[in-house]
Amino acid sequence: MLQMSGETEEAFAIICDMSNSVDQSVIDLSLLIGHDYRNDDYIRFALIQARDNKIALNSFASSILACYLDHDNVTIVSEFIDSLIFINHVEKDLLRQLCNFAKKEPVDISSFKDETDTLTDELTAFAALLMAKAGEDELAVKILSPRVDEQLLDLKARVFIDVLSINSYHHPHLYRILQDNRKRGSCQIDLLKKEAHLASLLADYAGAFEVLEILHRECPYDEEVSVNYINAWLRSGKPLSSELMLIVEKLDISSPDRVRFVYAALVETNNVEYAAIFLHNKTVALGDDQLKHLFFGESTTGYIAKVVSAELDEVTPGVCVILRYRERPKALIVRENTPLGKALLGKKKGDVLTLLRDEYEIISIHSYLYKLNADYLDEVMINGGNERMMPFFIDENNILESFENAIKQFSPESYNYEEQRQKKIDDYKKGNIPYSHLIEIPDVIGGYYKGLFTSFEYKVPFA
Repeated sequence: MLQMSGETEEAFAIICDMSNSVDQSVIDLSLLIGHDYRNDDYIRFALIQARDNKIALNSFASSILACYLDHDNVTIVSEFIDSLIFINHVEKDLLRQLCNFAKKEPVDISSFKDETDTLTDELTAFAALLMAKAGEDELAVKILSPRVDEQLLDLKARVFIDVLSINSYHHPHLYRILQDNRKRGSCQIDLLKKEAHLASLLADYAGAFEVLEILHRECPYDEEVSVNYINAWLRSGKPLSSELMLIVEKLDISSPDRVRFVYAALVETNNVEYAAIFLHNKTVALGDDQLKHLFFGESTTGYIAKVVSAELDEVTPGVCVILRYRERPKALIVRENTPLGKALLGKKKGDVLTLLRDEYEIISIHSYLYKLNADYLDEVMINGGNERMMPFFIDENNILESFENAIKQFSPESYNYEEQRQKKIDDYKKGNIPYSHLIEIPDVIGGYYKGLFTSFEYKVPFA
């Protein structure tokens, strides 16, 4: 009664006073209170009393310990497991392996695999989970299926859901269970997220949107939920509305991977112009090198190339202009409130203007989005490159040598270019590898092959 009324400390104090007359009921009650309140002290007390008084733990106690185990409190159970007595030795073997699993150590299912019929339904569920993790997922499903009521989300059903999650073969079955339980009113956040994930994997974007609409209402500030909500909205065929754009604009995405995810959803649903703006804005906001490289690639040869790199007819406020200034290219956004900006308005490609004795030639005119590319190239040139892009130069007087040095530049520092190239050539001469393999060897011959037989072009000026 004390436990039920919430007076946990008083209940435990009474149990401690009974330590001179400990029996199985005292052990069970201590474990139950410890489990319900996630209190290690109560669990430790129960295990010490069971050990010192040589009380054999029953299936109820074993089930509580199995439920209590996780990565944070596995130590207390594993500390006592070998010194405890169990009525059913199979339960002890199972708990020992659950401890190993929680500690991310190897699990041996052989000690209980063929004796699950001696376990309670709850302990059988844990045994099945370990079997599934050990690669015996089909056996785990076979053992659990007759013991689980798919319409009741109890411990067995939750473990069954985890088992079905392991093998994609069972995903349609799992998806149906989650859908049915949601439609009956179950709105547990973790299960809704699992259902939404499965819906996306199974390309049921309408179903994913239905679930994510609930999740977005319940977790409006969850970045993962919001990103998946946007993806499901677009891929389910709904239009890019002002409501969705407002959600996108308010979303403070911190992960470059999630930026790429939303960008892919936008471009693959033909929202190319907005995709360009989105990727540009998030790249500027995060300043991430990978996103800069993505934007550069996508805006030169990718989905958004026509939006970003297309040349405009004349200079208007807010456009990006590439100028030749003192023999070097210079990119700027045209502002009406600056002398140079005012002087550029209305000008076209090829026009030359003079301002304060400085001469400017307009090389090209683009959307403001293009400025990010120009800045990225400047950054690469100034810093000598990054892990995704590295500038190199071709000496017109030593073209082949320059080209070879450029290939070396992109190879790992530890890579012995000459040694590896000679080894591959020798293998080819001996007949160990065909010619097609020789020319595809990364960083060795492949670079030459691609340079000669792809769209790479180098123009040699003749006197």
